[in-house]
Amino acid sequence: MSAMHDLELPRVGSRSIEAWRENYDWDDSLIGTCAEIADLVEDQFEAIAERCKRHVLATAAGQRMRVQVDREEYAREGAAFLRDRYRDPLGPAWSRTICDYALTAIGYGVPPSALFGQFAFAHSQILAALLDRLGDDAARFARLSDAVQRIALAEFDLATEHLRAQDAALVRAERTARSAQFRASISESIEGTTMLGNRIRVQAHGASSAARGMLGKTSEVAAAAEQSAVAMREAAMTAA
Repeated sequence: MSAMHDLELPRVGSRSIEAWRENYDWDDSLIGTCAEIADLVEDQFEAIAERCKRHVLATAAGQRMRVQVDREEYAREGAAFLRDRYRDPLGPAWSRTICDYALTAIGYGVPPSALFGQFAFAHSQILAALLDRLGDDAARFARLSDAVQRIALAEFDLATEHLRAQDAALVRAERTARSAQFRASISESIEGTTMLGNRIRVQAHGASSAARGMLGKTSEVAAAAEQSAVAMREAAMTAA
């Protein structure tokens, strides 16, 4: 286990990378067995990658990502990935390719089941190449096939956990964005309420000032009327 490079991914789900590796290399045989597979069929990697490309393009799901698959580089990249898979099993280049490809496929609308079907086809091609090279050596074929199926399950595990983590991150981001939007709307409402209160206070102050002015004028009119009445009484007394 210690010969494997550290993965760039910090964790696989709730497991540490070391614990995750031990799930698939419990007997410390995977590195040696995968190197043996590469020695036997590495000259077939380009042909296998080309068959995988044709297989993907022949499926409805594959057509969704045709712009990604129908390139000369696709088969070349696939062959490089096969080398990474068996020359450095569970290593950083292998893991990054698995995660990136899974996200790309899902981004093009490829269902997870179709994605894993693509993985399965590639593994079946490796098994066919091994059987062709080994012939009647059933014991060796069984031993190498065991490594192939371990790698296959590890790829499924890694891709599933990575996609789940990405979904969770998107949910958290959306929740954070909605929370920020809600806080902003509350702040706007508070600000609007404060401004409205200030306008009401200004209007109330104006109304109060106007009322006081009207009361003052009323008092002046009343005083003038009282003075006029007094003058009229005095004039009447004088006339008498």
